[in-house]
Amino acid sequence: MKAKTLSIFNYLLSCILSIFGLQSCREEVMYGCPHADYKVDVCVINDKGEGMPYEKVVIRKCDEKGEAYTYERPDTIYTGSTGIGFHKFDSSFPMEKIRAVTINESGRYENDSVYIDFVKTKEEGSGMSYYVEYSGKVELKLKEIKKDSE
Repeated sequence: MKAKTLSIFNYLLSCILSIFGLQSCREEVMYGCPHADYKVDVCVINDKGEGMPYEKVVIRKCDEKGEAYTYERPDTIYTGSTGIGFHKFDSSFPMEKIRAVTINESGRYENDSVYIDFVKTKEEGSGMSYYVEYSGKVELKLKEIKKDSE
């Protein structure tokens, strides 16, 4: 009986709040919150210019000094069979810097890390109802680790 009463109360409360416009929305810009969508094309090649298939690339959101945010989990993608990958993510606030880092799991290549240069492709609103879309391309070049012969 208690659970059913709480369930009914929660339903009525959510109906009342939605009447006043207090509802969660994922696709639209919320009131008073700048929002940005990011699209990144990633290409990982070796020192010979060949595409590196199935390489792990970590996208790290950074502050204005270039330090990775510690409170936010980085996004991880893998390139396809040609060494090309695509990633799309959003952020509550437009960020200054975003870094792409390769994690070569085979150990045959050195990891590479670069900041992604974004181009603003769409901009709407102003002030706190600001929305923007960014698009960027990044090429990560992995150098083969030379083994010293003794």
